[in-house]
Formats: sequence, structure tokens, C-alpha cells
Amino acid sequence: MSGPLEHVRLPTAREGILFLIAYLAVRALHYFLYKPLTSPLRNLQHPPGGKGWLGHFSEVIDLYSQEKIDGWVNTYGKAFMVRGPFWVHHRLWTIDPRALAHIMGNPNDYRKSEMLRRAARRYLSSGLIDAEGERHKVQRKVVQRLFSRNSMKLFGKVTQEKTDQLAGIMSDLCSDAEMVCPYAEQPGSEKDTGVREVDIYGLTSRWTYDLIGQVTIDHKFDSLGDWDDGSRDGRDQGELGLFWPRIDKVMPTENSRRVAAGMGPLEELSKKAIRDRRKEIAEGTMDKLADLRVNMSEETLPGQKMWDDEITGQLATFMFAGSETTSGTISWALHALACRPQMQTKLRTECLAYGESLPFEQLDQLPYLDAVVMEVLRVYPSLPSTIREAQKDDIIPLAEPIQDRNGKTVSSIRIRRGQVIYVPIEQLQVATCVWGPDAREFNPERWLNTGASQATPDGAAPESAPASSKRPTGVPDGPGVWPNILTFIDGPRRCVGYKLALMQIKMILYALIRDFEFAPAPEKQIYKWNLTRPYVAGELLSKGTGLPLFVRPYKGDV
Repeated sequence: MSGPLEHVRLPTAREGILFLIAYLAVRALHYFLYKPLTSPLRNLQHPPGGKGWLGHFSEVIDLYSQEKIDGWVNTYGKAFMVRGPFWVHHRLWTIDPRALAHIMGNPNDYRKSEMLRRAARRYLSSGLIDAEGERHKVQRKVVQRLFSRNSMKLFGKVTQEKTDQLAGIMSDLCSDAEMVCPYAEQPGSEKDTGVREVDIYGLTSRWTYDLIGQVTIDHKFDSLGDWDDGSRDGRDQGELGLFWPRIDKVMPTENSRRVAAGMGPLEELSKKAIRDRRKEIAEGTMDKLADLRVNMSEETLPGQKMWDDEITGQLATFMFAGSETTSGTISWALHALACRPQMQTKLRTECLAYGESLPFEQLDQLPYLDAVVMEVLRVYPSLPSTIREAQKDDIIPLAEPIQDRNGKTVSSIRIRRGQVIYVPIEQLQVATCVWGPDAREFNPERWLNTGASQATPDGAAPESAPASSKRPTGVPDGPGVWPNILTFIDGPRRCVGYKLALMQIKMILYALIRDFEFAPAPEKQIYKWNLTRPYVAGELLSKGTGLPLFVRPYKGDV
């Protein structure tokens, strides 16, 4: 009696090899022929080159190729195609305000690419930056409670306390030539007594780290005053680990090992905070004001609460994303003022007209301080660019029509599901076609002559409307917390803590400019970092150098 599998046999080795070859050939044809030949972006104009294995990727994220990209914008318009990996993946690059408002205002249709989420997951676990869809809504709703007006006043007091501690350390460094710490070198000569070279980035990184710990889980790290070493090495991670994460798992870099080692204690700290808060709830001693304990309140419905791993993700997000971005902005602000003594003097004069500290209620009453902060956010965004991936076939509207390769004028761009859009934040914020011929100059004066913003460009979701009408005269409307400022992103994924960041930046600049003078450290190069690694004039650097400045106490006019 014969069964149904009697005549079934396994393929021979030769047949298996032929099948594998055929499968790979079909995949190659799909990847290298079908996708580019049917791409809805294929008729867009595109810059030359991009035929290496990374396409235009290196040029697009190179922070020192802005003039080249300005030339692309002048030639092809505010939206054009760039090539992705192996030069066949077509991607959209745009600074068109209506296109950006459409993309940022519809986060469910345009999500972070898996490559970007993969990179974020390494450092930020399951926090707001990685979350999508319904989980992002739940997390954001809980976290927003941290930033009520009453909470901000409380955070202002904590910020002032830590700022006083930081200023005290800087005063001690300037007065004690023997004092050694991770972020200060020994004085170079006797004539420089009272002057110290300080790594402002290392110092403010610890300051913001301590602040975030107290704000989010009421935990005092005190990394500012209790250091064990000055190791804050740069990133050595290359692009391979982003495109093919299994390579990083098989051959982990030193950076990956440090991150993995750091996440363990962070998870334990998060679990302890959760246990402590639940105990407070059981004992009826929970303070409902501030930090992530609001997630455990009985007033929060189960479906509106974050999971435990998401709380760990929020802590990681605040600790790393929240602290590093703010400290970077503060460091660039002091560097910009150190290189421009007249601006530094003007800001100091304004600050000295007020009291020793800057109360929360007076944050917006100093016009030049506000102008300096706005200009730093514009010229030195903490996130130079980001990426979005279309989740469905769509049509992206344009504010300014462009010409395609066939000479046809188009006012919208079709995009296919899975195609990637580069959102070049820094390029938008220093584009001469948006900000005028002096776009790359650090000039706070432009913010002292502002006009009222008009309606948000067509296509923007209600959530992406500007929170402020502040914009320099002559600058067109655009997406962002302020028009054409995407430092804090925009739309439903706008940075939930941007008001806290603004408060911290203003309060520390106010205090330090009143008490100290800053000057550039000679023979020290200051570098910007892109998404994966630093480029300077096209050359790869192995690690960062911090942000050293010369600091001396301000003793008034002599």
C-alpha cells in the first residue's frame, strides 16, 4: 500500500545550489533593476556621484559639506533624489517647508526608519524615541505630566542649586592651580594664574546628568562633584553595525560593550525606583508632583500607564538624550561667545542688570539672552538630521514647485512605501535660501527684529503649528517649534521636554556669563559630530576632543 509521500524526495545538492542561485538572482534583479526602474522618485533630479556602496549617505550626513549641499539646493530646488546603499535605493532629501510639515505632522505614515530605531535602541531602550503608534501616545501622555507649570518651577529650583555647585567648581579650579579633575588641565604657565582650561562639555554633561536624575526619579547621582575618572571617550561605531546589526553582535565594538555594561545598572536603578514608588503608594506617602511616579498613580488608568520596561526606556532617554543634547547646546553657546568677545560683553551687561539668579518667572524677560539661545539652537542643533520612512504610498505636497529630469514642473512628489526621506535639520537651519546670505554666521541680533508668524504651511497637522510666533524678519514660515527651527523636531513627536531644556540653558548661561569670562583655547580644534562618526574636512577622526575653553573669574571693568 503506497502513501502520499511515497514519491517525494529531497533535492540533490546540485538542485539545492541551483535553487539558491536562482533565488539570489531574482532578489538581485528585484533590488538592482525592478526597484529603481519603478521608483516614483526616479524622475527627480539628483546630484552627481553617489555610486559607492553607501550612495550619497556620507555626503548627506557630513556636517562639513553644507556649501556643497547649498549648491545642490540652488541647482535642483528644495527637494531632490539622493542615492542610498549600493546606489540603487532612491531617497528623498528635502527642506521644502510644506513637505516637511506633511512628513512631521503625520508620524504614523512617516516613521523613523528601522536603521535609526536600531541605533536609538542601543542607548535608549524602549523609550519615547523608539516607540511608535499607540505605545508612543501612552508614553507621551504620561511623560508630559512631568512638565506642568508647577513642576517647572520645582525644576527651576533644582537647576539653580546644581548651577551654583558647577559655578563653585569652576571658581575653585581658577583659584587653585593644584586642583585636578576630569574636565580641567593644569595651568600652562605662571602668568596664566587665575585662568584654567576647562572641558565645558565634560563639565556640563555631568551637570545635566545630575539634573535629569533628580527631575525624573528624584535620584541624586552627584556625578558633578564626585567623579572617579574623566573617561568620556568618543564614538568609534561605524556604519556597518547600523545597516547590519548582527555584525555588531558577532564582533561588538568597545563602544557597544560599554553601552551594554551601562544598561545593566540603569535597569537596576529603574527597578529600584519602581519598587520605591509602589511602596510610597501603598503607604500613602507618594508626592504626586514631578518625576515618573505619576505613572503609578491610582488616577492613571491601566491602559494609560507605561510598562516597566518603558519606564526604564524613559529613564535612559532622559539620562542620555536629555542630558547630552542640552549639555552640547550649552557648550556650543559658550564656545560661540568665547570666540566673539563683544557679544559676550553685551550678554554679560544685560545679565548683570538683574539679580544673582534668574527666577523661572523671568526666563523670557532678557531679550539678548533669548536671542543668543535661539541662535545657538539654530546654528548648532543637537540633532543635525533625522530620517523618516514612508509606511504607505503617498503624495507629498511642495510649497515651491521643482523641475524633474524631464523638465516638467511638479508641485508634489509621489513616494512609495518603504522609501526613506532625509530631514536635514542643520541644513534647513543654515540654508541661505531660508535665512539669507548670512545664514551660517552666528548672529543673535537677527532675533531682536522678529515678526509675527503667519499660518502654518498647508499640509501641516494641527499639532505641528508653531508654539511661538518668534522668527526673524524676512524668514519665511516653516515647520518647527519656531518657523524653520527643527532642533526639537515638530508635530506629535516634538521633544516633550524642550521647555525644560530651554530653562536649563538660559539659567546656566545667565549664571556663568555673570561670573566668568570665556576665551578659546589656542591650538585646540573643536569638532562637530554627525549621526555615526565625526568628519572634519572629509577626514575620519577616531574620537572626540571635548570642548575646551579658557575660563577666568569676571572681576568687573578694570
